[in-house]
Amino acid sequence: MSNFLSALFSGGGILSSVLNARKVDEWNKEAREENIKRDKEGRALMDIFDPENSKLAYQLRDENQQMYGKSKDEMLKFYDGLLSDTKADYTGARSDVNSRYNTLIDQITGDYARERGTSNQFYNDLYTQQDQGYLNRQNEVMALLEGMGNSQKADINQSWKNQAAQGAQSMISRGLSGTTIMPTMNAGYERDKNADLARLEENLRTQKSGTLSALMGDRLASNYAVRSDQSAADRGFATAGLNDVNSTRATRENLIDNLLGSNLDTNTKIRGTRLNDVTNLNQSALDDWNTLTSNVNLQKVNDQNRRLSWIQSIENPYMDTTASSNAVSNSFGQAAQMFAPQPKQPKNNSWGNALIEGATLGFFAN
Repeated sequence: MSNFLSALFSGGGILSSVLNARKVDEWNKEAREENIKRDKEGRALMDIFDPENSKLAYQLRDENQQMYGKSKDEMLKFYDGLLSDTKADYTGARSDVNSRYNTLIDQITGDYARERGTSNQFYNDLYTQQDQGYLNRQNEVMALLEGMGNSQKADINQSWKNQAAQGAQSMISRGLSGTTIMPTMNAGYERDKNADLARLEENLRTQKSGTLSALMGDRLASNYAVRSDQSAADRGFATAGLNDVNSTRATRENLIDNLLGSNLDTNTKIRGTRLNDVTNLNQSALDDWNTLTSNVNLQKVNDQNRRLSWIQSIENPYMDTTASSNAVSNSFGQAAQMFAPQPKQPKNNSWGNALIEGATLGFFAN
């Protein structure tokens, strides 16, 4: 018994351990209350900052996508402007080519029209001159023939006049002037004269007709030759002008076709580049979206891990406190078993749960 009391009341005895255990319980209670306070404050802060962190992560992702959307809009706007400018440039170039070649065609047409006009004027003047020359020749020849006829008529008249005078003289010398023979003879002379004049007139008409026909034939042939040359020259100018105009138009169409082909090639390249850039931009946006979404999820995991670490850091002291209480109780029970006789199970007293726990563990027997 004395050994038990000595063990119970000594400085390192059981009572001292029980008192120390009660002090530890008080300290643990204070620590627990402080930890509860810290836990509430920490949870409140995490309730504020965790959603804010997630919100910032979502905001960063959304702003990033908005930035890509804006970049895409600006890129499309740039390429649309480039296509529009290219179209305007090629349209202006085609318009310039059309204008230049239309002006050239007008110049060519005008030049050939003036040449044709000059040529026609030349041949018209030549026609007028030659026609007038042949007409003058015709008039001169006809006038000459007319003069020759008058002279021949005068000769016939004079010849028959002389013959009539000779016949009258013969009749007078023969004394027949008073007879009816004289008038009959004069009538015969007049009849023969008129016959000669008629034959002369017939010959003159025949000669005039032949000469006039020949002269008119020469005139017509000359006029025909002039008109033929004029027509040939006019056709030559018209054909040459048409060939030049057609050649110029073909050159113009070839240039316009080349411009259209170049415009199409340029537009195709621009659209291809735009498609590649937009595709790359979309891929970058998708990659960033996936990365930032992963960051959002990672941020959530980090927040959860931080909350868990916080909770564990708060709960660890409770676990340590329980372990300390168990260690004290075990020490008390072991000391009682070593030094105490086999007393009856004690009642509850101010020593606390440590004594009860020791009795419960079988360190005291009835």
